[in-house]
Amino acid sequence: MTVEEARTKVIDAITAADVDTLNQICLDHEITFDDELLCIAENLGDNDIIEFILDDILLNGPDLRGEDHPTLLHWAISNNFPIAARYLANFVVLSDLEIQDSDGKTAMDCATEAKMAEVIELLKENS
Repeated sequence: MTVEEARTKVIDAITAADVDTLNQICLDHEITFDDELLCIAENLGDNDIIEFILDDILLNGPDLRGEDHPTLLHWAISNNFPIAARYLANFVVLSDLEIQDSDGKTAMDCATEAKMAEVIELLKENS
């Protein structure tokens, strides 16, 4: 199976909300999750699939951060991925709350601007 064929099967598994198949494909074919696959999952709104993808990204990469998005939480909020942002907000550590993006904004600042009330509450609980 080519990488492109495997990627198509991954998209099919995401669309079907089939975590078991997704896991098996990833084990068989060194699939790297990226923002495109996360976007597909976010648009479908399946929490289990999003959590699976984020767990893989956190463990294996790719590093979606950058100067504009110094943490994965900044990245999720800035890309309007509320399910991903809520999931990541559960794991934020106190030191991450002080990290600022290139505009000097913390994840809390970004969540406030994006009006992500649940993320704001989770960040408050973790601070």
